[in-house]
Amino acid sequence: MADRGITYVAWDEGIKEAERSALSAKKFGLKTCLIGSAYAGDVFDKFIMTEQELKCAAQKVFLYHLSPWAETLYMDSDTTVLGDLTFGFDMARRHGIAVTFAPACFVNFHWGLNRENLPPEVPDYNGGVIFFKRRHPKMRDFWRLLQKELERVDWADKRHNLVYNDQSMLSAVLYKKGLNPYVLPQNWNLRPQYGLVKGYGPVKIWHSRYPIPEDFDTQQSGRWTLVVKNIPKEGSWRARNRDNDKNRI
Repeated sequence: MADRGITYVAWDEGIKEAERSALSAKKFGLKTCLIGSAYAGDVFDKFIMTEQELKCAAQKVFLYHLSPWAETLYMDSDTTVLGDLTFGFDMARRHGIAVTFAPACFVNFHWGLNRENLPPEVPDYNGGVIFFKRRHPKMRDFWRLLQKELERVDWADKRHNLVYNDQSMLSAVLYKKGLNPYVLPQNWNLRPQYGLVKGYGPVKIWHSRYPIPEDFDTQQSGRWTLVVKNIPKEGSWRARNRDNDKNRI
């Protein structure tokens, strides 16, 4: 079996959240690793301690190179694995990196990276679900380059921080370096709280702190719609699942 697994970067309360995500991944036979300053639990297969101080969440990319797996899925802690992720790892092995579009989809319109002189059509890739192969030619020095871009950020300036972060610069660096990632559909990184409430087929990763609706058949092969109520206070959802055979597109 390939040396592959999921890596999280978390601290404080984020560790409990990452543990819940890791437990969902274990249902599909996936190994997990936590990178952080301290950990006393036993949920993760590996723990890598770092003394590097992170001034904000965006600096978590400074630690991605520590992932112990030859093929890594970096995931944010607010995720739930709902299906087999083999294809995502396979695409990272083939293409170096596999990602999904962010709901806001255009990096300039989302983050306002006007100083980077990017074409307005450059897509915005989500930074919370990233498959990558460590020794693929595309990934040679990639995290170092991304870190270099982020090191010029004035983290004390909140306006600057909202523009330059791990997600916006991920998209910018991929474009600037001419690296074409393999792009997975929204089912691999479902963000319903940002408008991704209609889809087709099984959901692989639920990326939200809102609970999965009890009536949502996440493994169906047909079209579905999530109906939201009381957002953002409670995040109460219900699902409209449709007959698979009558809704082919």
